[in-house]
Amino acid sequence: MKNPNFKTIIFLTFLISLTFISSVSADTAINDSCTISSSATYYLNNNINCSSGTAITITCDDVVIDGNGCIIDGTGTGSYGIYAMGPYTNITLKNLNVENFEYGIYLENVENIILNNNTANGNELGGIYVQSSSNVTFTNNTASLNYGGIASGSSSNVTFIGNTADSNTDCGIVSSFSSNNKIINNTVKSNGKRGIGLYYSSNSTITNNIASSNKKYGIYLLSSSNITIKNNTADSNYPGGGFPDSSSNIYLDSSSNNTVINNNINSSYYGIYLDSSDDNEVTNNTADSNIIYGIYLDSSDTNKVTGNSANLGNYGIGLVSSSNNTFTSNTVNSTFQRGAIELQSSSNNVLIKNTVNSNYHGICLFSSSNNNKITGNNVFLNNQTAILISSSDNNTITNNTVDSNNYGIFIFSSSDNNTITNNTVDSNNWGGIYLDSSSDNKIINNTVKSNGKRGIYLDSSSNNIILNNNATLNDDCGIYLQFSSNNNTITGNTANSNNESGIQTDYSSDNKIINNTANSNIRNGIHSYYSSDNKIINNTANSNTGTGISLVYSENNTITDNNASLNHCGISLSSSNNSIVHNTIYLNNYGIYIGDYENNSIYINIFNNTDNLYLSSYSVIGKNYWNTSKEQGGGNYWFTPTGTGFSEITPDWNNDGYCDYQYNLTVNNTDYLPILWDKSIPEINIITPVNETAYNTSSISINITANDSLSNISSVTVEIKNIINISLTLNESYYLGYTGNLSDGVYNITVTAVDLKGNTNTTEPITFTVDTVNPEVVINHKEDDYNYSTNILNVTVDDASAVTVVAEINNENMSQNIALENISGYFGNTTHEFAQGEYSVRIYAEDLAGNVNSSETVEFMVDWTAPIVSIEIPTNGSYISFTYLKLNVTATDNVCESVMCNISVNGVTVNSSEVNTSETLLFDLTITEGENNISVVSIDDNGNIGENTITVVVDTVNPEITINTVEKSYSHNSSILNVSVSDI
Repeated sequence: MKNPNFKTIIFLTFLISLTFISSVSADTAINDSCTISSSATYYLNNNINCSSGTAITITCDDVVIDGNGCIIDGTGTGSYGIYAMGPYTNITLKNLNVENFEYGIYLENVENIILNNNTANGNELGGIYVQSSSNVTFTNNTASLNYGGIASGSSSNVTFIGNTADSNTDCGIVSSFSSNNKIINNTVKSNGKRGIGLYYSSNSTITNNIASSNKKYGIYLLSSSNITIKNNTADSNYPGGGFPDSSSNIYLDSSSNNTVINNNINSSYYGIYLDSSDDNEVTNNTADSNIIYGIYLDSSDTNKVTGNSANLGNYGIGLVSSSNNTFTSNTVNSTFQRGAIELQSSSNNVLIKNTVNSNYHGICLFSSSNNNKITGNNVFLNNQTAILISSSDNNTITNNTVDSNNYGIFIFSSSDNNTITNNTVDSNNWGGIYLDSSSDNKIINNTVKSNGKRGIYLDSSSNNIILNNNATLNDDCGIYLQFSSNNNTITGNTANSNNESGIQTDYSSDNKIINNTANSNIRNGIHSYYSSDNKIINNTANSNTGTGISLVYSENNTITDNNASLNHCGISLSSSNNSIVHNTIYLNNYGIYIGDYENNSIYINIFNNTDNLYLSSYSVIGKNYWNTSKEQGGGNYWFTPTGTGFSEITPDWNNDGYCDYQYNLTVNNTDYLPILWDKSIPEINIITPVNETAYNTSSISINITANDSLSNISSVTVEIKNIINISLTLNESYYLGYTGNLSDGVYNITVTAVDLKGNTNTTEPITFTVDTVNPEVVINHKEDDYNYSTNILNVTVDDASAVTVVAEINNENMSQNIALENISGYFGNTTHEFAQGEYSVRIYAEDLAGNVNSSETVEFMVDWTAPIVSIEIPTNGSYISFTYLKLNVTATDNVCESVMCNISVNGVTVNSSEVNTSETLLFDLTITEGENNISVVSIDDNGNIGENTITVVVDTVNPEITINTVEKSYSHNSSILNVSVSDI
């Protein structure tokens, strides 16, 4: 086919242009109210004033109406500007101005609608309304001063782009009972109720819209799901004046599985409000300067609120009757009222990694907000309390940073069974952790320091556990209990360097104060005031400016196994009926102070002070008891730093361990069985770790025995050189502990045991190795084959400790293990002889710690016998009369199943290939006239060479015959023939 020429193309283009011009010219003008019953393109020729009913009615498919900017003006109730009641398809309305009807534009049951650049103002019910339709597009329309602006109902695949809906009485843009809506880049302002609304709708997006200054809601979802609200600006949506209502920038009502992300939602009563809405995600929104809450959940569950800011409002984030929600990495700053993040009657929520600062209160739980987790939040510079819990139980407060607030963590009003753990509570004005009228709570592993008043403070709170906290450098007490804070357990805490006492109880009873450290406090280490029946056991109270352990008006307390040293006074008793037993009281200015009190039992204590007993200024001191029976341990040890104590200078002629004389302290106070000074040091045996032993675990058990012939052991500690000190725990007759996780390396440890009399023994260091890494094994010359029988294995092993190396040798005839020796930096065996054959060898390397590497293997062959080459055809020295022959060869080998076979003729290689052994092989050869030397060389995997060479003569020329001296006749009858024959 020939291509059309240029003139033809021009002509066709002209015809197409004429067709187009004809189509445009066929548009139909509309001059007045009418009914369109024919498919066509229409345009308004002039303004239309409709005095009643409907201006334009569409009753067919495929209609386009272009308003040309003309106005269609109506009379209100019962009228329509443009009306279509399908079923119809393909209706396009554009450039229309429709005013003062009941509905400006009303389309129902139409498929494929385009509404573009229309203006609908002042209509009584709706500006533009589409009902029960599909594939609808609203673009660049304006709807103002209507009751409702732009709306669709019971429709699908509806798109709103670039529309403006403002100052409508009810809503700006609404879609109800619809799916697959797209609401994009619209401006919706100053409407009487809602800016953008989706009702009973699903699978839609609301993106990049401006919804501002609407009187109730900016964006509103009702019973809708799978909606994405993204990148919108929704601000100042509230009526202003009057009592605040639920007006919100974004409001979800009974709506689930929606996403609200990256929106700017400021300056309403509520920024984001979820009402009875579950399983939504609220992410990375800015909800600042809202009058009530930035983000608020009411009866809404299992929502995720992440990365939002809710600043500068009265409240930040609020929950009421909402459960199982997660709040992560939100920021709430500079709110003015009660709680920046506030839960009321809300349970099982998680608050994690939020930043809450410069608010009135930080995080608040009220009114049975139970089983919530407050974790990893940064709460600082709040005017009142950082974390506040009221009338709420079973909450967990963990790993939070709480600093520079008025109060740190405050739990009150019968808030029980809460756990406060691993928090840092620092530099708060009035207190670190405060419990008021709350019971059965756990305060564990917190750092509570440099707070303006008390570190940990219990007021009228009982049955709580205060465990392993660090309460130091506080302006008042480190740990303080008052006003019937009873039956609490205070264990394993450090309460040092506080400006009052380390641990203090006032008007509180039946508490256990055990294994705490209360050193270097400005007043007392441990102090009890009007507190009874407490147990103060195994505490360290050293270097306090006042007293190590002090009891004032406190009775029936037990003070046992404590260490009170380097204080002004070791133990001070301004109380009666207490038991002071088995304490170590040394290097204080005064060992024990007793006022005018009586019936205290004081025995088996070690006194080693400048003045062991300091009496009050009263003329009479009450009667106290300074010893028990011999069988129960007798009296006390009386030492002085100068070696002149009663137990040091008084004889024991009967060797019963007690001084031969009673020690008269003062009137009514005598130690009848003062204990003799014991100079013997404890004996120590280190069972584990074993000296010069390697271990393949990073945490090694420590097992020590420590005994003293004259006293009990007070403490056993292990020092791992330059790393850590470990206190061991007595279990039956062994002192046990663990090193903790150590890095691989060599460690020195020493063990120190102290008996109750202060005698100390420290062992010489022992050494052990932590080696958790398997030996590194490298087999050198892997996969080589060998034509000798010894010194084949060569293995390099790298490890932190010595290793044992074994080779597991396997072939088809045997399996055996041989030890490899360290030979000048590698491991091998010089005596083992390998027979010829194929081998698989696995290397086992085990270090001193028991780490084993058995993953390295090698396969090789031992073979020193050359292949045998047999040439069957042709035979050596044969003569043939042709230059082409078929070589018949067999190569055999004792080990290899194949060999390299090189064939040469007269020194020229004509074939080189790998061939199977013990098979008859045929090769085609071309040889030359004359003598040919044919060589076959076979080389096995170990380089052993077998060769066979034969000689073959090729003669393709017939012999040359000459008959000599032939005559015509002969006179004799013999020797007549004379013939010469020549050949190669």
